[in-house]
Amino acid sequence: MEHVSTSGNAIWILSSSDLQSVNTKQVGGRRQLPSTGDARPSLRFVNQTDGWLSALVAGSIRVYRTDNGGSTWALTGSTKILGDEPVANVDVAAIGQRVVVLAVDQTSSNFSSAATVVSTDGGATWSTSRAPVGGEIGTAGNQYWLVGGVQDNEIYKSNTGLTWARVTPSVTGSSWSAETPVEISGVGLVLPLTIRASDQSTTVSLRLSRDGGVTWTEAASVPLPEKTEAGTTPVSINQDGTWEAITTDSSKIFEGNLNQPNAEPQIISPNGLQGYPIGIAYMTGSAGIALMTSDVCPSGKASCHSVEELFGSDDAGQTWSAQTGQ
Repeated sequence: MEHVSTSGNAIWILSSSDLQSVNTKQVGGRRQLPSTGDARPSLRFVNQTDGWLSALVAGSIRVYRTDNGGSTWALTGSTKILGDEPVANVDVAAIGQRVVVLAVDQTSSNFSSAATVVSTDGGATWSTSRAPVGGEIGTAGNQYWLVGGVQDNEIYKSNTGLTWARVTPSVTGSSWSAETPVEISGVGLVLPLTIRASDQSTTVSLRLSRDGGVTWTEAASVPLPEKTEAGTTPVSINQDGTWEAITTDSSKIFEGNLNQPNAEPQIISPNGLQGYPIGIAYMTGSAGIALMTSDVCPSGKASCHSVEELFGSDDAGQTWSAQTGQ
């Protein structure tokens, strides 16, 4: 599920405790989310005011809708998924009145399965179908996209959220993983890939499709100054064609421009950030937000715990400062 995402002129940050928005470097007010217990909800905004939130609460999938930027939420439906495995987490995506919730089964790390719960009437009624894999869902090119599987390298698209077609970009590497694609007006669909060689050298590759995901070509790539065993490098694909990628150890942030295919990506934040990146997002212009996590190990305590911290930049990512909402 996405924890940092953009819609319109806003960036939305879904942390472990609340929802915030930002229009510039300064983080806006906190939004009160529906009560979901210990479960972390999934969020998708389709514009600056309209959004959907789903969460797994007491074995049921609950879906909420807002039309005022998250100030208030209305419960649109609640349903149980009946299957062989309990549900571990959920993700949500919407196109118009058609809402698709992905319910990921609680399975071992060697297996991935899920179901989709679909409403065509804005949440009034729901139908259920099995999904090809568990993972994350999103929308691009007026289609639903599912990226997941055991290694996050299975990609599917759907017009309905009920039946899915496999999408297979050509990749040369020992292993790779993907994020859900993003549609850029005048450019096409952009698919971020993290590719690893046999020696674990890591490269971010952006694939471009102008035919709805049938064929893909490499639009940009950058080798990262790190070797990684697993994970997907967080990438922000922006509506003006620029993009940013933060290394999984958060030591560097790179930037490129899909409208300048011959220009080499540049390091815009040589000192990186503190902690490990959960997500990064930029608006068109210079404002950026990064949600980070780090381990805190109190002195004299036997155990550590993870904390999340939000950083903002108003100079295109050259410098960052910790942000605190109101």
